Amino acid sequence: MTPQRSNNRIVALVLAVLSVGALGYAAMSKRWLYNPRTVDTGAEIGFGPRGMFMCEEEGCQAMSNSELVALFKDIVAGAEQRAAADPNNPTLSATAAKAREMARASAAFSPFGWITFVAIAIAALSLLVAAVLVALKKRVLLPVMPTTTALLGCMIGLITGCVFVAVKPGPTGFVGVNFGFWAFGGGVIAGIASCLMLNKLMRPHDPDLLDDAMNPEDFPS
Repeated sequence: MTPQRSNNRIVALVLAVLSVGALGYAAMSKRWLYNPRTVDTGAEIGFGPRGMFMCEEEGCQAMSNSELVALFKDIVAGAEQRAAADPNNPTLSATAAKAREMARASAAFSPFGWITFVAIAIAALSLLVAAVLVALKKRVLLPVMPTTTALLGCMIGLITGCVFVAVKPGPTGFVGVNFGFWAFGGGVIAGIASCLMLNKLMRPHDPDLLDDAMNPEDFPS
């Protein structure tokens, strides 16, 4: 093995390990979006692709993102119903407007979180398989290479993860991006780079079709 190829193997494996660790952390984290003290309530709150947590003086609670979206929608619907029942009451109208601002929630938030979770989990597992094969110096040609599923997972996760963060619930400044999101971004970048390198190191060598094509022994003198 040439020194250049050995160096490429080491770099590819290091990138793969870093990506697997970062994506694994991001998949389990509930701090993609986080605020230690939210507006009005003063609660600590964090969101991840699988769910969220909220801590107040009374204690902490956890729920899925879909449950929180449903809760926010119920809050807005209740405030709007009370305002509609007494349209001449300015207090109820102001409360309904405040509820629409503070409990804003997109129906896309939870589905995109789960799609992101599945995509980066597949990417991390595929990268781990590819890294093991390359570390063992195995060259294989499979119908679907692990580097292919890893690359697809990274690309899909990159899109859905950004949408997940973009449609975050609550008013402006309710939560901001945190360690989970940055780990996700770094893991995706390292994953894409390592996929390209690992794929070259694990595929069988292509035969040289012109090898010995002009062998002088094949031609009579």
